[in-house]
Amino acid sequence: MANHSLPTLTSTYTNFLTELGARIDDAVRQGRSDTVTLTNPPVGTIRFNTTSGIWEQNTGTAASPVWTALAATYGIDVASVDGKSFGTFSAAGGVVYATSTTAAAATAAGTAGQALLSAGAGAPTWGTLGATAGGTGQTTYAIGDLLFASSSTALSRLADVATGSALISGGVGVAPSWGKVGLTTHVSGTLPIANGGTNATATPTLGGVAVGTGTAYSFTAAGTAGQALVSAGAAAPTWQTLTLENLPDAAFKRSVACATTAALTLNTAQTTIDGVTISASSRVLIKDQATASQNGIYTNVTTTTWTRAADADTASEIGGAVVNVDAGTVNGGTLFSTSFKTTDTVGTTAMNWYRVVDSSYTIPATQGGTGQTTFAIGDLLYASSTTALSKLTAGTAGTVLQANGAAAPSWVATSTLNAGQVDGKDFGTFTAAGGILYATSTTAAAATAAGTSGQALLSGGAGAPTWGTLGLAAGGTNATTAAAARVNLAVETSATGSTRLATGTTAQRDASPSAGFIRFNTTLTRFEGWNGSAWSAVGGGATGGGTDDVFVENGQTVTTNYTITTGKNAMSAGPITIASGITVTVPSGSNWAIV
Repeated sequence: MANHSLPTLTSTYTNFLTELGARIDDAVRQGRSDTVTLTNPPVGTIRFNTTSGIWEQNTGTAASPVWTALAATYGIDVASVDGKSFGTFSAAGGVVYATSTTAAAATAAGTAGQALLSAGAGAPTWGTLGATAGGTGQTTYAIGDLLFASSSTALSRLADVATGSALISGGVGVAPSWGKVGLTTHVSGTLPIANGGTNATATPTLGGVAVGTGTAYSFTAAGTAGQALVSAGAAAPTWQTLTLENLPDAAFKRSVACATTAALTLNTAQTTIDGVTISASSRVLIKDQATASQNGIYTNVTTTTWTRAADADTASEIGGAVVNVDAGTVNGGTLFSTSFKTTDTVGTTAMNWYRVVDSSYTIPATQGGTGQTTFAIGDLLYASSTTALSKLTAGTAGTVLQANGAAAPSWVATSTLNAGQVDGKDFGTFTAAGGILYATSTTAAAATAAGTSGQALLSGGAGAPTWGTLGLAAGGTNATTAAAARVNLAVETSATGSTRLATGTTAQRDASPSAGFIRFNTTLTRFEGWNGSAWSAVGGGATGGGTDDVFVENGQTVTTNYTITTGKNAMSAGPITIASGITVTVPSGSNWAIV
């Protein structure tokens, strides 16, 4: 430990350095009583007593030091620092500062956490470090507060606000503030799609719809009330009035303007068909081509490049189709159906069209009918060819029917008949005008009495034939008037009533009828037709005012339990109300769409 009376002028150089170093070491350790034992400390020397925990001052002599506790205020006598008098500390925590080059003073204690701020040549003070000295000038904060330059020498605090506000610049020289971003005042440029924008500046029309162009959004024009937006694929959609063309796979097709009555040369420009003047946009049913695969529904028939209609140019669209003919001398107002199947190939497979039976249709002999629409009493039917029946007008009273080989039969007077010799045998003569000769045995004959005008000769088997009305079982009508005949043949209920079709359950369907046959299914309560491979529903077409065919109507309330056919879907125009206690069953795999 240092002897503070050393070094002296008599100390050797080596001792001088050692003794001086010891005194410097004591000074660095501030004379702590636990680490330093001072020898010959000068009067006024200060040390810290680690035992009592207070500062002490030597008030004795160097040879006999007396360590006296400093005042409770910890005022430190700095009367001799570098040979100058600086007074004492006025309070704990104060800091000594030079008041001049020859004097010093002590500051008061600052508040915990304050910084000592220079006043230049004046007295320093405790305070908050300002922005010009690397501080903020702020002492308190709330979570979310921001600092901003409120002048070139100061920072101010911007208090946080409610969620959702954005920091908005006030411009040069103006404080920022929290607020909502104004799209018209704060945003410029076009917001791209990747950032939630449209990448376009187009102004939408009221009623328009946003449409993607591939790089931006554009807007359609407003449609007319009641129109629907129809896709054009990769092109912009358009507003349209919906027709059956918008349901290309539906069995019922939008009606055609007219239908052919004979074969035409394909791709030869036409102007009039069945008495109807057509345009390029007219839909035409071509049904009579010699090459049946050319048949179908076409447009552009007025040009040399006929085009199959967009809703009838694939097998899924045209298979089993039914179409109404709007006008025409022959075909106007009729329905046609095709036996073409969805599994066939358009342009390759024959596409045959058949008229759908209605009350105005005359059933030909090839379909079990007569091909005739009117009769007079006494008329007879005969085969005029292998596919047709013709009518023989009633003969004059007393005449008889004479066969003429392959030619039509005719009525002849009895006087022209030689009944005396028939096959080399004598059979006598007719007993009355109008009588008919018949064999009573293999060797004899007799004549009938005259029948009533218009009656037919009915076989009596091995017995005598008689005059009467030809029954249904014998290929007749069992009637004496045309109206009664149609009723008996179940062709119609009356002249002003309805035509009857074959009626039966699903189980009673024909196993393999010809394409185009039609019946009423009592199980499904609907009309159905055979398309060549399956039975399918036959329904009414669209309707409307005048000659319009725009509306397909359905009821609005279900009042009877109903089950949609398994494997089928159903569609109704809403709203639909299901009456209380009524159930509509939709089988698994089926759908009921209400639009």
